[in-house]
Amino acid sequence: MRKLLILGLWLAALPVQAHSLDELQADLLKQEPHVVFETGIGKPFPQFWLADAEGHPLDLEALRGRVVVLEFITDACGAPCDAQSRLMAEAQQDMAAAHMASLVQFISVTLDPAVDTPELRQGYGKAHGLSDDNWAFGAPADPKTAQDLARQAGLTLLEKPGAGISNPPVTFAIDRNGWLRARFLGLKYDPLNLVTYVNALTNDFHDVDQRQHPQRHPAKPGS
Repeated sequence: MRKLLILGLWLAALPVQAHSLDELQADLLKQEPHVVFETGIGKPFPQFWLADAEGHPLDLEALRGRVVVLEFITDACGAPCDAQSRLMAEAQQDMAAAHMASLVQFISVTLDPAVDTPELRQGYGKAHGLSDDNWAFGAPADPKTAQDLARQAGLTLLEKPGAGISNPPVTFAIDRNGWLRARFLGLKYDPLNLVTYVNALTNDFHDVDQRQHPQRHPAKPGS
């Protein structure tokens, strides 16, 4: 049954009009209690500059034209982050089956790049079922930058003595223009609902008036 649903998504991959996306969101809200949609066309997601586990640059501006599915984690947080990443892996696999892989970039962002070294991050994907084809484990320049980014994205960070920084699990859906459109909350959402929504975003074409949002393109640190 799941394969048939995924095939249906692929066959239904047609340009989405604004009203039909609104209808889809309304339908998803009826069946998915763990999603929150931004109003209208959303809001700019904070710009970021990351390095993946191989040292390659990864930034939001360069990803324009692709939908981004993003989470904040640390390897040290254990079971909650493991479960969050496995949900992402399930969605990634379903999107690949629906021939959407080239349209979507999955990103895990470490909240503690001082501890989550490139060597550690290199093995994370395989251990959690994530494919390097369109997933990366990115690290900001330092822990403060990482945590500032998470807070700008709307996360509340918790610091537990001896356990480092943690956060409530949230999976962000960011559209082709770099705008936050939805947040899938916690560890109980159905990954297929995320797949359905991302499929709609890959076919959602709209113009964004950048003059109304000058904060969308802040200067790169050090530039």
